[in-house]
Amino acid sequence: MEQRAGVAMSGQASGKSAESPYRGSIYSGPDDRISNELAEAIQEAEKAFDRPVWALINWNLPASNPYSEIGGKLYEELFSRREELRRSANGIALIVDSPGGLAEYAYRIATLLRHCCGPVRVLVADSAKSAGTLLALSASELYIGQEAELGPLDVQVSEDAYDPAHSALNEVQALERLHEVAIYQTILTNHELRRMIPTKRPDAFLPFILDFVSQFMRPLAEKIDTVHYTDLSRRLKVGEEYALRLLRLNYQEDRAREIARRLVNDYPSHDFVIGYEEASSFLDLAEANKEQQEVLDKLRSILRYGDDIMIGALVDVRERDAEADPPR
Repeated sequence: MEQRAGVAMSGQASGKSAESPYRGSIYSGPDDRISNELAEAIQEAEKAFDRPVWALINWNLPASNPYSEIGGKLYEELFSRREELRRSANGIALIVDSPGGLAEYAYRIATLLRHCCGPVRVLVADSAKSAGTLLALSASELYIGQEAELGPLDVQVSEDAYDPAHSALNEVQALERLHEVAIYQTILTNHELRRMIPTKRPDAFLPFILDFVSQFMRPLAEKIDTVHYTDLSRRLKVGEEYALRLLRLNYQEDRAREIARRLVNDYPSHDFVIGYEEASSFLDLAEANKEQQEVLDKLRSILRYGDDIMIGALVDVRERDAEADPPR
């Protein structure tokens, strides 16, 4: 997963614990606190979007941290808070600011939230990539800031612990490219032969051309591991099918399929930026009013240039401590 440019890795001491009484109900990073600025922005978001706000803000955690991705740990923690989620029967607003994770858990989390608290307004103020984008697709209303980013859904694969993750499309689309080259070479060779040796029979050279092109392409085609290619194709299909199932909640079948296919197949790299204008060209985005847009802008500034980590609902430790130790 990518690291957000220009932001220090969380885990370095930031002094939040000495400055702020706020934290996330599930996790708040190594400091176990979030900044007062983020807490204030979340309180403003609850008013502007008329929903209790939960957050999935987990950029730039080290890979060893179980909350560094949308995965099993996050799902289990949310699952254990089903009763708390059910108190928001009219829905929640979910801030998603994440580099992504596993598609299956993004799907499970989206399903869990829908079953527990009904409609979910997803707020993407800065950057929801990969499985973060997949989670955003489940929104009953999707709000994206004017400078915010979504990302492609192509699956990332790694052969071993020392191999950097790369897109499964690298190999799958390589075969598609070979197919295009073979067709082009067939047409080009036919054109050149007919120019050099005129004939009235359009198919006169076809057997020779096909044999020439097949021999020309054979060394490249033989390098393809069919089993590996099939496995990568299957992984891409899994991501596309999860996207399709979430999109069906809000889109007709044909349009849902086209959006899912586009997000998996149509972008040249996994970190490609899908900005507001492009996202609005194929997704139905909710139109933020002035107050909501101001909140999204404020959140973006905090998330882009700060180092907050927050998962869960906003908790004021002072209130929790007061409940635990009431005055006598």
